[in-house]
Amino acid sequence: MSHSPRGDLRTGILVTPPPDPSGGGVVSGVFEAADRGYRTDMSDDRVRRRAVDLLPEERAAGSADPRAQAEAILAESDEREEDPGAAPSTFLEHRASGQTVTPADGTR
Repeated sequence: MSHSPRGDLRTGILVTPPPDPSGGGVVSGVFEAADRGYRTDMSDDRVRRRAVDLLPEERAAGSADPRAQAEAILAESDEREEDPGAAPSTFLEHRASGQTVTPADGTR
């Protein structure tokens, strides 16, 4: 298990290869979940930019390693892009146009 930047526990593990000694290239990670695998490729530049641009609430959560925090944030973001319902707190409500409330029905 690992802590996400939000502070909750996740049941998956982000597995990454050893860093490229030259400092360049692409970091590849595999998110291993109980029922499926998830693969994402992150460039060093993408991770570095995200680490520099942590949001105030992400900085407030504190991290000894902003780069690792950025990698976790990006991995979770990529996972949500792939499967929008993957996050436990995510609730997406989809309605058809016939289910909308008209002003007469819902206003005072």
